[in-house]
Amino acid sequence: MPQPRVLLTGAAPEEMESLASLLAGGGYRVERCPAEEAWDCCQASLPDLLLIVDQAPFTGELLRRLRGHPATGQIPVLVALTRFTESAAAQVLGWGADEFLVPPFQPQEVLARVAVLLKLHRDRRMLLSSREDFTRLFRENPQPLFYCDRQGERCHLNPALRRLLGYPDQEDTPVAADHLLYREEDRLRFQQLLSETPPEGHIKLKLRSRAGQPVIVLVNDLARNQAGAHSFQVQQVGPVSPLKKALKTLVENFLPAARDYLALLSMTPLLGGRYE
Repeated sequence: MPQPRVLLTGAAPEEMESLASLLAGGGYRVERCPAEEAWDCCQASLPDLLLIVDQAPFTGELLRRLRGHPATGQIPVLVALTRFTESAAAQVLGWGADEFLVPPFQPQEVLARVAVLLKLHRDRRMLLSSREDFTRLFRENPQPLFYCDRQGERCHLNPALRRLLGYPDQEDTPVAADHLLYREEDRLRFQQLLSETPPEGHIKLKLRSRAGQPVIVLVNDLARNQAGAHSFQVQQVGPVSPLKKALKTLVENFLPAARDYLALLSMTPLLGGRYE
């Protein structure tokens, strides 16, 4: 796996040299860029992370340009303040920085902050990529995504759903419902779909991937043929974003009274990573 590339820029040469040495020792590939060329450097080759040293006059304009451009808008940005004040920290966050560092710059803290920002960025990219893949798969497969017999015991999955659950594309063997559905509650909901009077709209189920992981979907009873077989359409439900998970943890730890509100939110349908 290639080393993450950190672009270092700013107006404090001594601090920049110290941070560059620290990051290089932590396994990162560090490239330096003059402050006046930082925007061009980011456009020419997107870094994995941008580290700005000092709250220099150019910082606000640089961050606004980065966040306003589709190609650079998602670059993680860490600002190392050479002198901490609450107003300075609030200002750089308001401009669009993801996080800030305060002196003295301790190796363990710097490396931890960089690692967390890079992980959140990877998770965010993976989430966006997975949504695009799911959209493409469902667009390519307008037919119902799986069929089952009258009893709901054996299910035939179409290629899109097989890929989503991790089954080989070339196989066309049916999957037992007990293996396809994640837990007993999902089996009961699935039986509702097989009943003579199915509920209106979609039912949220957890399917079990081939690796045993839950995959949340919305299932709709599409049609029954004369032999009593059922066909269903499936809509993938997006996972909670890493930032939302981090916010929930923060709120639960520091605002215990908010837990009831969060519990209420968790009961609502989660579509595409957003509560509706």
